Amino acid sequence: MPLRSDGGRWLGELVLAAAGLLSAAGAQALVISAGSPITMVPDHIPAVLGAEQFLLPIEVREAADLQDWSFDLAFDPAVVRRVDPGGFYDGMYAAQFSAAQPALSSIVSSGLLLDGQLVGVAGFSGGVSGDGLLAYIAFEFLAPGQDPGFEVGNVPLPIPEPGTVALMVLGLALLTGRRGRIHGPAQEST
Repeated sequence: MPLRSDGGRWLGELVLAAAGLLSAAGAQALVISAGSPITMVPDHIPAVLGAEQFLLPIEVREAADLQDWSFDLAFDPAVVRRVDPGGFYDGMYAAQFSAAQPALSSIVSSGLLLDGQLVGVAGFSGGVSGDGLLAYIAFEFLAPGQDPGFEVGNVPLPIPEPGTVALMVLGLALLTGRRGRIHGPAQEST
């Protein structure tokens, strides 16, 4: 049985470490987007919408054990403005993720309102997976019929799965061990 050369072992360890790093670097940001405005208020929301007011559903796709989330929401302030139709929630309301996973999300931050942007909207959803809703945000049309230009941004990358982290740690440990053998003290031959 042929023995692998030190160079072959080192190359194998390097490939293993690189695969772990690439897996972590290749993680995709959550796909969070603004849904279509609705005027029917879900039963769990303690609010009554006025004329030209609506709820904007915030949706997520392909969530995997989603615990917490955050995003910024841009919009045209000449077309819409955020409102608080009631309930002491500053116009931000929890949502049922889906019919199969009906637990309500929890809102941590309704966002800092800047000119045409909500910055730092955040909450958590208790480990949901798949496609569903994260929250509702109340708005009012200032210019009905015009596009509000809702755009979600600044969605952070999810934390890598434990298996990816383990693979990366193993690869780095193998490289570190290999480096110690290469640079360790020289042994005398007898």
